[in-house]
Amino acid sequence: MKILIVEDEPAIVAFLKQGLEEEGFTVETASEGSTGLEMALTGTYASGCQWSGNMQGVHL
Repeated sequence: MKILIVEDEPAIVAFLKQGLEEEGFTVETASEGSTGLEMALTGTYASGCQWSGNMQGVHL
């Protein structure tokens, strides 16, 4: 299963990515909301998490 994480804090991305990969997920990341939105619209993901400053998760 593929998960999309959109987050601008590298430490948070690393923490989430490592944990999800250890559980067997494929993880892709974006550091900006606009990039994450483009990825979400063009990819197939089981879930998306977004906390980036330039776009709130509810908007994504």
